[in-house]
Amino acid sequence: MTGDVPVRLGGLVVVAGSLVAGLTVAGPGDLYPYGSLYPWWTWVLVAAGAGAGAALAVAPRPRVQRLAPAVALVVCAQLAGTGVVARKHWLPAQGMGGVGSTDIPRAEQLAVLMALGAGVATLAAAAVLAGSGGLGRRYWTRGSWLPLVAAALVVVVLPAVLAQEIGGPTLTTWGAAGLLYAGPWAVALAASAWARADTAVALVLTVTGAAALAAVGPQMPDLFTAGNDLVFVPVAAAMGVLVARLLRTPRGVVES
Repeated sequence: MTGDVPVRLGGLVVVAGSLVAGLTVAGPGDLYPYGSLYPWWTWVLVAAGAGAGAALAVAPRPRVQRLAPAVALVVCAQLAGTGVVARKHWLPAQGMGGVGSTDIPRAEQLAVLMALGAGVATLAAAAVLAGSGGLGRRYWTRGSWLPLVAAALVVVVLPAVLAQEIGGPTLTTWGAAGLLYAGPWAVALAASAWARADTAVALVLTVTGAAALAAVGPQMPDLFTAGNDLVFVPVAAAMGVLVARLLRTPRGVVES
């Protein structure tokens, strides 16, 4: 029981950070009377993070310790990135994107709170995952280069493609795409290269689900155009293929 205490605490931190993000998305009172920056599917990320944290807090079995933090790592990192981007985007979106608020400064403050809460939850999930035994050099296989290549492509190609319809890549658009999508997904894909089979599948499957949600859309108002939703379709499909390959590839042997 004593060894479970840090895991349970980590789970509670993940739950708390996810709920803070949910509070921001909800907008206390009538904070978002003219619309919100946060797409509807942000709630799915919040629910996934809270659920994964609750699993760790309530039932910190070894398998749960390998799977739940993998899910939380991806979704909480996305929520943290969403908060950072929202903090910078509320004011311009009010005029250009038709998204208003009775209190933009308060909305920006909540976005900062979201970034901090989800950021701490991401660190807690990473710590639990690192201590779970689900990651390590012994899980490298001949096919482990595939998620590494996928991670590199996500970081380099996805932001560039997303920015094409809004005048081409800039530091701002690259940063926004990186915080919202590419960064969290690439980290998860890279980690899966050194993860045991169940952990790797959890990481990549979570990325697949997140990409599918982005493909359904919409994205943040006036950040990327509606046509960019389809950009995420091949990403989700490629991640699904990678999951299928991981399910067929044994893990645990160190390649010589």
